[in-house]
Amino acid sequence: MRLSFVVVLTTFQLLAPLRVAADEPSEIPDRYMTLGLEAVTGIYDFEYKNFSDGDRQSIIIRSKEQGNFLLVLDRPIHPRSKDIGRLARYIIPGKSRLHISDGENLVPRDVIAVYQLRERAHEKAMIKFLRAND
Repeated sequence: MRLSFVVVLTTFQLLAPLRVAADEPSEIPDRYMTLGLEAVTGIYDFEYKNFSDGDRQSIIIRSKEQGNFLLVLDRPIHPRSKDIGRLARYIIPGKSRLHISDGENLVPRDVIAVYQLRERAHEKAMIKFLRAND
């Protein structure tokens, strides 16, 4: 009985720091900070139109009326994503999750930052920079 208590206690002590580390928010990579983009606290009442790949850790989504946004994800994705599933009408960094298809599987990724993009030429310049620095 005493041995099982020690085993449970030791296991808890080993796993407790792992749980805390997993709950910490992901850091935004430096390459996104150097872009000089306007960070937004979220996208509300969002009407999805389409998307394109940014680099291995971001995608660009387009709305019908609100413009284009660069979404930075918590982990890398397939470089040529096929589709986005379960896209909500709101996207909030640190709280929203996307399901991105690589053609075979839906891969969940958390959104850690959202940046507003200006016009189409600005979007193309951002994609070029991100892919060059990926």
